[in-house]
Amino acid sequence: MPLVLAGPISDHAYFSERIEPQLGDSVRYLGHLVTEYLVAAVGMSAVALVAPQWDEPYGLVVAEALACGTPVVAHGRGGIPESSRRIAVGWSQPTTWPRCPSRSVRRNSWLGPHARARAVNHCSERGMVNRYV
Repeated sequence: MPLVLAGPISDHAYFSERIEPQLGDSVRYLGHLVTEYLVAAVGMSAVALVAPQWDEPYGLVVAEALACGTPVVAHGRGGIPESSRRIAVGWSQPTTWPRCPSRSVRRNSWLGPHARARAVNHCSERGMVNRYV
């Protein structure tokens, strides 16, 4: 599967040395996209791979991808396993990440159009307020 990256570059030296040399036909970098283009890119993706390098407190990217109708495979780091139990399709411990995505992508790509409904039901303002109440 081709890999498409999007987002800001916070460490230009790292990007130039480690990421840029790997770009080509199977790995593309779209840049730091405005919301409209990011939603379109995520919405057209087969799956969103979410691999935070820190203890993500909630997993907003997971909810945003699902709201675009895109299945998710995520690192089980920080709050992602807990927040994602109800919404994400697959997640792995960071130590198993190199072996997990391809199996998880194939196994979980069936979600498709159901992803948006799951995200709306579990992550919308109304859904979250109802559960808090």
